[in-house]
Amino acid sequence: MSDKKLLVLDDDPLIGQTITSIAQFCDFNVELCTTPERFFDLFFSWSPDAIALDLIMPQMDGVEVLAELGKLGCQAGIIITSGVGSRVLDAASRSAQDKGLNIVGTLAKPFSPKMFRSLLDRCPKVGIRIKSHLSEKVSVRRFELADLRQALSDRQIRVAYQPKVNCQSGLVSGFEALARLQMPGLGNIPPDTFIPLAEQHELIDTLTEQVFTSALQWLKDLPEQVYQRGALPGAVTKLNELTVSVNISARSLGNRTMFDNLVTDCEQADISPNRIIFELTETSTMEEPSYSLDILTRLRMQGFKLSIDDFGTGFSSMVQLVRLPFSEMKIDKSFVMTVPISEESRAVTRSIAELGQSLNLQVTAEGVEDQQTLDFLNRVGCQQAQGFFISRAIESYNVADWFVRHLQQWDLRRTDALTKLRLLDTAEEEQFDRHTRLAKRLFNVPIALVSLVDKNRQWFKSHQGLDARQTSRASSFCTHTILSDRPLVIEDAQRDDRFASNELVTGAPDIRFYAGTPLRASDGQHIGTLCIIDTQPRQLAEEKQQLLQDIGLLVEKEIHTNVRATQDYLTGFPDRSGFEIQAQESLQLCRKLRLPVSLMLLDLDNFTQINREFGHAEGDKALQSFAGLLCKVVRESDLLARFGADEFAILLIDAGEKQLKEVIQRLSHQLAEFNQRLSSTYELSFSLGVASTDTRDDEDFPALLEMAEVSLKNAKAQKRARQINDSERQPSGETGRD
Repeated sequence: MSDKKLLVLDDDPLIGQTITSIAQFCDFNVELCTTPERFFDLFFSWSPDAIALDLIMPQMDGVEVLAELGKLGCQAGIIITSGVGSRVLDAASRSAQDKGLNIVGTLAKPFSPKMFRSLLDRCPKVGIRIKSHLSEKVSVRRFELADLRQALSDRQIRVAYQPKVNCQSGLVSGFEALARLQMPGLGNIPPDTFIPLAEQHELIDTLTEQVFTSALQWLKDLPEQVYQRGALPGAVTKLNELTVSVNISARSLGNRTMFDNLVTDCEQADISPNRIIFELTETSTMEEPSYSLDILTRLRMQGFKLSIDDFGTGFSSMVQLVRLPFSEMKIDKSFVMTVPISEESRAVTRSIAELGQSLNLQVTAEGVEDQQTLDFLNRVGCQQAQGFFISRAIESYNVADWFVRHLQQWDLRRTDALTKLRLLDTAEEEQFDRHTRLAKRLFNVPIALVSLVDKNRQWFKSHQGLDARQTSRASSFCTHTILSDRPLVIEDAQRDDRFASNELVTGAPDIRFYAGTPLRASDGQHIGTLCIIDTQPRQLAEEKQQLLQDIGLLVEKEIHTNVRATQDYLTGFPDRSGFEIQAQESLQLCRKLRLPVSLMLLDLDNFTQINREFGHAEGDKALQSFAGLLCKVVRESDLLARFGADEFAILLIDAGEKQLKEVIQRLSHQLAEFNQRLSSTYELSFSLGVASTDTRDDEDFPALLEMAEVSLKNAKAQKRARQINDSERQPSGETGRD
């Protein structure tokens, strides 16, 4: 038997004995109490590691017991049980957590042994620490206004920084600056003490400016501190995009001079305002929405980002939330911390995340304390998270060490995910080459790559316009891109300090322009990039960056999907199922770009006869020959497929009626030449159905396919009618069109 102890309070002896049996099976020592008096006697004398209590008690209910445990500073893991219903259980759990208690879970009666055991497993051996009511009282002087004035005058306010990470990739995205104060003779002064005092006595602006200037200087100095400790290649790009969040009081919104000073501070520190996030509480921003609108709009115009903090705890109007120019909303930790144990908290968190997405706001959750919660936030679309599970607030002088360790651990997880995909050093594959050809054509660049960034190198799974298959990671542009959660654009590498002396810039392939977007494994890890390169400087507008991301998503789908399962072994083309998926994605992309698309369905007229008279081997040879002709007449960015036994499909990207006619003419010419060279006694011919959609149409692929199938059916019917009317005519390479 271990020395872990469980103290049970339940007035139902049968349930108490059941809990005792389950806990003893889990190697716990158990004491069962049916009265609060006996419970508290054992609480003081026995020091349990875990507590299981029922909410409904005849003498002192569970809520009162929890309140008393909070006063005593209990740190045991607590399991709340009751038959009152999940909403009441969740409310009791939240109330207990507000009192500082460690609630490991709630169980509605009746519950299974497995459910109870799973909660017991979450109870660490912590013993018990309680506040002694018998200890000698120590007279401690209260923190007063004069102390705050002195602290501000002496600039004793220090700033700690809590990291925020991307929920999907796990990569650090920024920090929140948190004011801290420690004074001789008074010790640590909680922010809940000195911040309200500053607001009451018109000192909050001074406090805010001191925190802001400290945070700016820290942000400016951080890159040098990181590089002194050694960092991954490309870390400079991540360091230059990190954000810092600073809390702003509603009482400061009327102080235009203060915000003008903050703009000046940014200019002097050479820190872009778009790296600064001002966090305002939901209640404070909603008190004077019409007045706040002007102030907040001006801040956004100056480049700052705005976050509505503690969302879900105030009494805001959805109309005001839409009107005010926020760029981020933060889900309050009271919901996030109870996600593992409360269905209501999960529902509220999910709803807030969906609301933020619908308003195109960044959604950040605070109070993340375990992997389960972080995974849930990622599933519901929350982009960023912070909390003790990620890191507690870090003193400024320790952030650089944390940052280096964080990137090293992140890179190990990333390269492990890449290795498991088994893509490195594999043969070139059409499903990847098709997307790089498309990117090369749409962006009109000489080079397009799918680059996989390994530990010490970048290796190209697909490389259009570049003969090399790999370069060192140290010289790689893509190693910078994977350290970001958005596209990286280098307009002129020769004018960028990060790349001006890079061997890929000073020598072949003479990179001047680069744009790349991260590629993610199914678990969110950044494994590489889709990138485009030019030897001339150029710009890339926001909508073009989005296009690059869209093509990158198509590449990710190829990575996540077993493409070989949807590939025709004979021709190497996608089969019908694979083609339909890829065609729908291409059609959506072309619609976004307002590009016309044409679909061709081709049916070999005499394939059954070839198989019957010359054998299946010759039939396979005919299919391969026809597939080769199709490859010659289409562009590299077009999509080919073997649609059935003797049917082929071509999706022509950015092709209207004129381009469609040109493809048909080239194919007819190629087929005529092929038949002249053919030594066999048969000739290849086909029937054709076509359908087109221009920039004004909104048909999806099934509708486009249906039109092409009707066209093909009509073409075949017309051909049969001509053959019946004139049996002596045997058209070669003839096409039928609707």
